[in-house]
Amino acid sequence: MQLQVSEMEDVYWEIVLEEVNNKEYPLRKLTLDWEGFTSCGIPIQPGFIKLMEALRSHKTLVEFQYHGDNYSRDEILIALLKSLKNNDCIKYLSISSLNFDLEAARVLSQMLTNNQTLISLSIKAYSDYLFERGETWSDPINSESVVELARSLQTTALKWLKINQIDDKSFEILARSLPQTLIHLNLAQNNINEEKISTIISCLQSNAENLKELILDDDLATQYFQNQASSSLSTVKIASNKSLSGKLLRKEDHLQLSPHELDDSDWSLMATALTKDDTTYRKLELFFSEKFNPNYLNYLETLFGKQCRLTSLIIRNYFLDKPIQIEILRMLKENNSINELEVSETNFAAFNELGKLLENNNKIKHVNLVYISLNDENCITLANYLKNNHVLQSLKVYTCETDDIGFQAILSSLPNSLSKLEFTSNRISDKILPALLTFVETHPLLKQISLQQYSGNKIYSTLVNGSDLMAKIHEVTNKNHCICQIKFN
Repeated sequence: MQLQVSEMEDVYWEIVLEEVNNKEYPLRKLTLDWEGFTSCGIPIQPGFIKLMEALRSHKTLVEFQYHGDNYSRDEILIALLKSLKNNDCIKYLSISSLNFDLEAARVLSQMLTNNQTLISLSIKAYSDYLFERGETWSDPINSESVVELARSLQTTALKWLKINQIDDKSFEILARSLPQTLIHLNLAQNNINEEKISTIISCLQSNAENLKELILDDDLATQYFQNQASSSLSTVKIASNKSLSGKLLRKEDHLQLSPHELDDSDWSLMATALTKDDTTYRKLELFFSEKFNPNYLNYLETLFGKQCRLTSLIIRNYFLDKPIQIEILRMLKENNSINELEVSETNFAAFNELGKLLENNNKIKHVNLVYISLNDENCITLANYLKNNHVLQSLKVYTCETDDIGFQAILSSLPNSLSKLEFTSNRISDKILPALLTFVETHPLLKQISLQQYSGNKIYSTLVNGSDLMAKIHEVTNKNHCICQIKFN
């Protein structure tokens, strides 16, 4: 579950809490985004307080992620950590905050002390300009905060640790405090100078029994490999942050790659990593450009073939030739593992091939179409293909050019299996409300619908009974515990 907390309205918190406490479908992963730019100064909502109370003793939550970008002290993060510090089920914790200060470090340290459940910790802090304080640059994780964390790190059973935006002094403290259980250490995106290579070597030697992987910033990695003393540490795999090896070492479920930047050895390495039986990679995002070499299509065919373990694929086509787009989509027809597909910046011919892919497909259940200039004709074409699809669970169409006719065609083609619909267009109007009412009435499994008119030019209301229709739509969605967000200019 992923929540944009700062945009949550009071009426939806009850639905969220029901899902959090759902015994039939236990919550395993929760991601909270808090945008400080829009929520600064706004008091914490009562629903959010209830959510923290539910998380305090939650028995099935194993992965928790938080992202906050408030310029002032991150009170939300501090409150969340206090509610989670006695939770003995969380194994994976990721914190991303613009202000990870001393108070946040103290509360996190309390959570870490003697914690034998948590195996992965990621702390991402962001340096930023602080105009209001007259400063030009700041390192959010200072040495005092690292001292607080160091007091508890050695008492944990952590296997994975990532921490960024620390300096040389903080690294010295951290290096002496790593738990003996640590297998993977990610020191990328830090301010560690090459003078500390001796400290890195010492750190690796003292943790040589278990530590197997280390990721460094590119320049620091280059300096490290040039150091003769490093050659004796052959048991530890060292990789630079931006290299393919570094990306693969992170074992993140979301791998982002630009195919035109890969050479033969990279393609071979990637094909092996993504197709082996025990691979951890499930989501791949490919950024194509006109620089892509068609000779590497055979590697893609291997990636998407019978040995494919991917479940999610994102294809971003930036000026990619039409024949190559079509060929990639044709490859996917033979795939049996991918159930989530996102395509962006595609042309009409390739879009038609996408429709053929979705027709009668019983594997792909989640489709995102982003920045595709769909007009009414395109939507009607897509609708004709979707009529034969009976497994689709979510559809997202973002920033298209269709108007009411195309949108209604899409609505009429969506199967009863659909649980989530997001549609953003700059031409739809409230004339679609009658069709939308019929849609929510005939799709009881729908749990989220978001419809937005995205345009600088206002399309004024033309329906006399528009308010009544909106009320009926909300009545149906509330009854079905469906989050409904409809916005017209």
